[in-house]
Amino acid sequence: MNKIHIIFILILFINSCRTTYDKELTIKNNIEKFQSDSIKKINDRDRYIDSIFNYVSNIKNINLYTHFINSFPNSKKRINAEQQRRKLFFNINKVIESNLDVDSLIEVNACYAPIYKKIDYVKKRRFNKSELINLDLDSTNPYKNRFVVADLNSLNKKGKSRGVKEIHFNEKNSWEFKNIFAYANQEKISIDSIIEIEFDSVQISKKMNKNKLISEQKIYKNYFEKVKKYKEPEVEKAYSIFQGRKYNVGQNLCFCEIIEDTIYLQAKHVTSSQGQTRKFERDSITNELILDERGKKISIYSNRFPLNEFREYYAPVNKLSSRNWDRERKYDKSDAFRDSLLGGGKSTIALFDSVVPLPNFITLFPDQKKYRRAVSKNGIHEGSLNLMSRCMLGTPQSLGCFRMNDYGSKFARWWIPNHTNFFIYFEENRYSGEQIDSTKALVPFTSPKEGNIFREWIHKYYPKYAQEIDLDISGSCNNCYVYLAWQKYGLKFLNSGEGKTFRKRKMEISNREIENNKVNEDIDNKVIKEKYFKEKDEYKIIKRFEVVINCLEDQKKVDRYINKIKKKNYTPNSIKDNKSNCYLIKIGSFNNESEAKSYLKEIKEKINKDAWIYVSVK
Repeated sequence: MNKIHIIFILILFINSCRTTYDKELTIKNNIEKFQSDSIKKINDRDRYIDSIFNYVSNIKNINLYTHFINSFPNSKKRINAEQQRRKLFFNINKVIESNLDVDSLIEVNACYAPIYKKIDYVKKRRFNKSELINLDLDSTNPYKNRFVVADLNSLNKKGKSRGVKEIHFNEKNSWEFKNIFAYANQEKISIDSIIEIEFDSVQISKKMNKNKLISEQKIYKNYFEKVKKYKEPEVEKAYSIFQGRKYNVGQNLCFCEIIEDTIYLQAKHVTSSQGQTRKFERDSITNELILDERGKKISIYSNRFPLNEFREYYAPVNKLSSRNWDRERKYDKSDAFRDSLLGGGKSTIALFDSVVPLPNFITLFPDQKKYRRAVSKNGIHEGSLNLMSRCMLGTPQSLGCFRMNDYGSKFARWWIPNHTNFFIYFEENRYSGEQIDSTKALVPFTSPKEGNIFREWIHKYYPKYAQEIDLDISGSCNNCYVYLAWQKYGLKFLNSGEGKTFRKRKMEISNREIENNKVNEDIDNKVIKEKYFKEKDEYKIIKRFEVVINCLEDQKKVDRYINKIKKKNYTPNSIKDNKSNCYLIKIGSFNNESEAKSYLKEIKEKINKDAWIYVSVK
């Protein structure tokens, strides 16, 4: 009798530990509940973010938009916030209200200078967005939103040489080549190879527009042959060097384009504006012009800047027109086609004094009704090939035109539409072409013989760079080409066998070169994004993992079952699952799924082989 009683009790206990509910249905209900709870959290978070976005939108503050974007980078409102933020940059009052430093903004993108600065010295006013647009082109012409800003400050706000760092045109980001770049990427071919493709005989996917590909290919081929082939390294220098002397530098031409609600700086090229004037020598008695032995007028040059009584030499806004050509390239049908897109151009070469060619000359036409003292018929052109002109680019040195290097002038001729607006910005106390006093030698060489050691070293170890900057293997020991190479490789030269002779001499070493040799330089370059708005923990979806060992319909059964499991040194708990119509009995609580799975394995071995993991939102 006792044996039968014991067996009966064991059977009851075993049966009580078995799963008697619909496990699959309960698991399905758990998944649905987790999804429902998650969606509720997401919706609550969206409502919270929307309330912040509405607050920011009402205030219309650039910094608040920035904080919103940084705080909620994955928000659905991010794109809208970025668009609204960009629009505010057109409003100088909003820029000021947002406590942004206007000069710092212009340093990053001088295309905004006509909007931010009162460069119209006649009416003491700023220009508005609509005045940037080229209204001489047809309203449907896609090039009408281009304009140029001459940023002529050569000193920074502290009165030191501002330095120049060019930004060359990146054709990959241009809307003009959007489709052919997409095609090249899709077909995994180099973009420069695409000019050889015969699109008429190639199978094109339906996603691609063949006519657009053919049109863009035609334009790109013209750009490749007439501009890109002449590309030079981007000019970067702290000051200009000529005959061993330093000069302030910082003048740029900024190529700007309005695309939707933003002004993009498409390129920035070093330039030189007025630093000299000239007059012709006259007889002191008769005042008649004196001619040289060839019958030419004798020019006398002197320094002069567009400052003080000469402030009105440049009009604040001009029209760029009469786009001329150069002798280095043949003007062909592709160039005529390009000019037809840009509102016209010429195949002729402009001449200075009817003799000296001015390659790629584009004439400036000021509105002389508004700016009566502004000088007309200055222009943009490639500077002369003499050493001073090339070494002093970025420093005021011209007679009034805007000098550029070879590649810069070719790009300007290709990119600038006819009748483009050309704005001129500078502050009188920051326009300088003065020599900078220096107590240290710019380079350690005192003779051409010593300079040639360095030149030969550059040619030996960095031949590509020597070719890029046009550094001869012998010549002057202290011209701008030697100095450019010294700024880049001077420290390495001093550490070489050839350079050991010069190590003890006093000289300037580029701060940039020293910094480039620091081991942990990247630590200093980390960008810290400031956050103003905070994510709330209550809206975060944090998963909790628990092991379910049973689900019983009756509370009394649940209590008995829990008491039995406790005797095995476990601490279960229960919760009513209304959808499954039973009480879930669970053991353990984990934030990590892998830990929960490891625990589940133990529970299956010791309590219930049908145990499973229940997932909920904390």
